[in-house]
Amino acid sequence: MSINIALIPLALVMRVVMGEKGFEDFVRKNEDVRYTKFKSFKDIKRIVQRSGYDFVEQWGMFKTHFKTKDYFIWEIRSGYVCAVFSVYDADLDVNNFIRTIEKTIGAKCFYNSTKEINTEEININAQRKKEMQAQRVIEPQKEIQVKKEIQPPIVQQVFQTKFTDKNLLIKALASIGLNCVEKNNEITCSSDNYTLIFTNKNNMYEFRIKGDVSNKEAYQKYKDIDTRYTKELQQEIIQNVKQKVAKSPTMQLEQEEVLEDNSVLLTIRV
Repeated sequence: MSINIALIPLALVMRVVMGEKGFEDFVRKNEDVRYTKFKSFKDIKRIVQRSGYDFVEQWGMFKTHFKTKDYFIWEIRSGYVCAVFSVYDADLDVNNFIRTIEKTIGAKCFYNSTKEINTEEININAQRKKEMQAQRVIEPQKEIQVKKEIQPPIVQQVFQTKFTDKNLLIKALASIGLNCVEKNNEITCSSDNYTLIFTNKNNMYEFRIKGDVSNKEAYQKYKDIDTRYTKELQQEIIQNVKQKVAKSPTMQLEQEEVLEDNSVLLTIRV
């Protein structure tokens, strides 16, 4: 009997092939979790709906659609409401959603970790304390003016990525001809007129590009790397599934087909 993996729930197939622990690891690896400061669904629901998005309860969970048929889910983790995106969600959809919500609120809303939230709170409190101390100063300090040589500004643009795997990122960069230098939590690639810097922040890489590049060129460079990274990730997942099938005495890989959207369809005989 042949079973087409596209015709049955993907989660069921993955659980069968990978096992429970392997499946859970796979799910976590492919999540893009953004924390908020909200503690209840009621509060975030009001903001989301004011921003023109839906907030739907279904099968005991809450989900929100992008301006398409695609959607993501909401969960509470470590006491905070989280938007749980997929690494396969379109960057444009995710970024537009985040920008719209933060525009409604008038402040930053989404964070990569609870540590980032706590750090921001500490910085805000420290700034408030500093301002209060400055108000107590009776005699203003004399300003010392120091002449500095004017240097041409270095343009720097920053992108929050969905990259989490260092080895896959290095392979993706090498595939487009970029040689990397790895030091501490950073991966650096240099070209004639720009430098690419990837910094690991809470297990997710931030991408910075410095140099003489336009906004359009910087974004295109990021998209090129994102496309290659997604391809490398897809190949790794496929290899893991094929290895699991090969080790199973009751399963056999019957066909592997690349579809028009570059996704891969596996047909498994059981």
